[in-house]
Amino acid sequence: MQITQLEYFIVVARLEHMSQAALELEVSQSSLSKTIARLEDDIGVPLFDRKGKSIRLNEYGRIFYEKVGKALDDLQEAKTEIQELANIREDSVAINVMNSKLLPKLFYDFYKKRPNVKIRQYLLPDKLALQKLICGEIDLMIVINPIKDERIEWVPLFTEEVFLVVPKNHPLAAKESISLIETKDEMFILSETGQNFQK
Repeated sequence: MQITQLEYFIVVARLEHMSQAALELEVSQSSLSKTIARLEDDIGVPLFDRKGKSIRLNEYGRIFYEKVGKALDDLQEAKTEIQELANIREDSVAINVMNSKLLPKLFYDFYKKRPNVKIRQYLLPDKLALQKLICGEIDLMIVINPIKDERIEWVPLFTEEVFLVVPKNHPLAAKESISLIETKDEMFILSETGQNFQK
C-alpha cells in the first residue's frame, strides 16, 4: 500500500466519479482505475459499488475513507511541524553583537559549513540582550565582559589590546602602560551605548 494510492483513493471517494478524479489528479483515467484496483486487491475487498460508469463508496469504502483521511492529515501535520521546527532551529541564528565588524571574522568558517543559515543581528544593550538570551529569544550574544549566570555558558573568543588616547599634556600621557583602575575618574567618549567596560 503506497501513499499515492491512498491520495488517489481520497479524491475518487470524494468525487465518486473516476473521470473527474483523473482530471483533478492530472492522470489518465485508465491509470487511476488500475491504481484503485490494486489498492482494493491489497485490502482484499472492493471499496466501491460499480454500476456501469457510476461508482459509489460502499460500507468498506466509507470506513476506509474516514481512516485514510485522518491518517493523511496526521502525516501532513507531522511534516509541517517538523519543517517549521527545522527552520527555526537549524536555518537561522539570532545574535546580539554591538560591533558588527566582528561578524565576518567570526562567521567565515561557519558559513562555509552552513551556507544556508540566516544570521539575524540585534544591537541591544547588554542587559536587555541577556534577558532575551535567557528567555530563548536570541541564541547568543557577544559582550566585552564575562557574564556570570548559571543559566548560560560564557566562552571567551579572543583578547584584544586596549589603547587610551589622551592629550599630550595629560598626566597619563607619559606612561607606556597603565592599569584601567587609574582611569576610574576620567571621562570616556563611547561610540556605542548599552555596553559595559570592565575597569
